[in-house]
Amino acid sequence: MKKTVYIFFTACLGALLSFIAHALIESLYLNWAESNDLTVAWHSLAGKSCALPPLLSISLLLAGVILGIWLGFTWWRLVYQQKKKGLFIKIKGN
Repeated sequence: MKKTVYIFFTACLGALLSFIAHALIESLYLNWAESNDLTVAWHSLAGKSCALPPLLSISLLLAGVILGIWLGFTWWRLVYQQKKKGLFIKIKGN
């Protein structure tokens, strides 16, 4: 159960980071289009307008979730199976 919750939350983290990446990419695209006097085609996805193509928007979300799941499995293996406590500092216990 603990592993399932851990993986779920890292997938959520990946999804949230993909929204941030989406916003940055869209902002860069809109600035570039404005500086080059281009017309932006707006797309509707889930009731929201977006300047990026729907396939790219969905791909960014899926990539974030998949990378979040991969990161969760990797961290789970490092922290709970290999019992590594720190990445940079080795803590000497009693």
